[in-house]
Amino acid sequence: MENQRTNKKQATGKRRILITALLIAVVALLLFFAVRLFILNNPAEKTGADKAGASPINQPVIAQNEVGPDEILFKIDGEPVPMSVYCYYLYDSFLRLEKMFMTNELSFSTDMGEGMTLGQYVIKNSVDGVKFSIALKKLAAELKLDTSQSAAEVDKYLASTIKDAFNGDEKSFRDQLALMGTTLESFRTILISQRLGDQVFEHYYGESGTLPVNPSDYYDQFITASDILLFTVKDEIDSLTGERKQTPLSDEVIAQKRLLAEAILERLKAGEDFYALLGEYGEDPGIMKENNPQQQYTFQRNEKVYDFSSAASSIEVGKYSDIVETPHGYYIILRLPLDTARVAEVVETKAFRSGLFNMMLDDTSKNYTFESYPLFTTASLETWYKEYKAKNY
Repeated sequence: MENQRTNKKQATGKRRILITALLIAVVALLLFFAVRLFILNNPAEKTGADKAGASPINQPVIAQNEVGPDEILFKIDGEPVPMSVYCYYLYDSFLRLEKMFMTNELSFSTDMGEGMTLGQYVIKNSVDGVKFSIALKKLAAELKLDTSQSAAEVDKYLASTIKDAFNGDEKSFRDQLALMGTTLESFRTILISQRLGDQVFEHYYGESGTLPVNPSDYYDQFITASDILLFTVKDEIDSLTGERKQTPLSDEVIAQKRLLAEAILERLKAGEDFYALLGEYGEDPGIMKENNPQQQYTFQRNEKVYDFSSAASSIEVGKYSDIVETPHGYYIILRLPLDTARVAEVVETKAFRSGLFNMMLDDTSKNYTFESYPLFTTASLETWYKEYKAKNY
């Protein structure tokens, strides 16, 4: 009996890994770069909840289990958005932020920089996920793309997933989707939007895309730097899920790391060579790897954790930072001249062009009307989060 329970638990764990990976992959194009785009550009436009003068945070509570998944929360450009669509993007935001902050207890009052709290950040990006999916459909219609073909491909994919991963049990698949706040019908709609998004992206930014990309136009978005990192966390693999996670070191070890970082900083101020100290103490695997002889990164501003990126942006070229504390450890950052050759490589990648594509989606959707329903404007973000945790923990 114990073996049966263990096997069942492992099977459930594997299914959760599979469906979580599936869900994350679907919105990777639509949401990941939307989050980064928002930090980079800090759009002044507010969500419909803000326009209505009511924030979902600390407002009267309406629990999700009191309403159905097809309950309409708001309309974007006249298109009704049910709870099962919005919650998909909302839950994905929760999941990503928990991984970013290495916690299962988000604080929505956390300052995300540029006058933005974590709660506002979550709402903005969740609504943007929906807006971008609507923008994709409109762009696909303008380009006269074959929607029926995308729908047929999605139906085939879903049927295969239910058959292979869930032994043909559609109810189990629906139950798994419910953990991410969505239904099979809404998930199908999201998948079709993603398929159309791939086609629209290829038209504009693919190998034979119609919009050229000049690297020099984006130099101001990049930074080249090196760093001396002392980890305050330990990388571990969850034995049940197989997921990689970071566990904080003991308070005693973290205190020792802090003292060491202070000592390294003093030696730098005394004139010792940065790279000599990096070779002696550095723990950053990206900087120290053999195929990085220059021991440096070239990255987009705010691509890394906020504290690191903010500190790197504020340093003059040739100067180093004070100790920068992040969720991963203590950094001392050296700002270097921009590696323009590396920027040219990056702007050719699909990841970077996806960011440009999201700018297009943001521009396309910026004038969309937003009509909020009472369920959205009066619900508490903390309640949404409790519902998410109740399903996933």
